[in-house]
Amino acid sequence: ILNRMLESVGISKKLTIDQLVGLLSDIFPKIQFQHVEIESLNTLSKGCVGFFTYYNDSEFPLQIDLLIRYQDNTDLREQFLAQAISQRLKCAAIVGYQKQGSSQPHKNLIFEDDKVYLASDLDSKLAGEGEEAVMRIKELKDFQVASFGDDGNLID
Repeated sequence: ILNRMLESVGISKKLTIDQLVGLLSDIFPKIQFQHVEIESLNTLSKGCVGFFTYYNDSEFPLQIDLLIRYQDNTDLREQFLAQAISQRLKCAAIVGYQKQGSSQPHKNLIFEDDKVYLASDLDSKLAGEGEEAVMRIKELKDFQVASFGDDGNLID
């Protein structure tokens, strides 16, 4: 996993591995994606970006963790992925979020219907800490998502 960062997105729909590979390839056409099991990272083909999947009983039953090869802009790329997935699948997508300079845990961004919501997963099924749904705190009307190219790099 050296030189790789983990990026995570929760999705409100369940998809097959083939559907996920197609979706991720549609978002970043210049990247080749490969599903791997966490125990068998050594099976990841050279030049591929690997991803793991997890399922849970929350309102975001599918969690995708990607091993992106770039070490910068991880949070921004997560937000871009969540927005792109939400728009393409017409569903909700969630990522972790920490405002610059804040130390508050359990904050998230939910992308749904072309809107962005600040949310909390405290005591939620998603966080594995309770039975509650993720709570939407407020809509972030002026929230800007960064742009990324077909190769997964930030566009300045």
